[in-house]
Amino acid sequence: VKYFEDIEEEYRNDMYGGVTPEETLQLFIAALEAEDIDLASKYFLPDEREKWVDNLQKIKESNNLHSMIQDLLTAQKSKEENEKAIFVVTNKENVVSVIIGLSKNSITNVWKITDL
Repeated sequence: VKYFEDIEEEYRNDMYGGVTPEETLQLFIAALEAEDIDLASKYFLPDEREKWVDNLQKIKESNNLHSMIQDLLTAQKSKEENEKAIFVVTNKENVVSVIIGLSKNSITNVWKITDL
């Protein structure tokens, strides 16, 4: 019960994100460009942040952060409905290589990255 209460509190206090899914994606990219992994992770759902700090740090340490940023800059919105949005990145053959899911935190009304 305590775990769920703590997560609910985090969602209530979570103000990181944009008023649109596009804004959240741009804020995330800007944090990556600044190599601020801690800030970048705050655009994910609160209960996913720790995992993403580790994932993003590994991407940075393997010198793939720039490549990731370049891919994210080409993301196109595929769908938005019911407070959920999907962006896709396609490769040269026009095959989807990355799917980015976002959803709106209904408590704070900011958009959060749910999947990447």
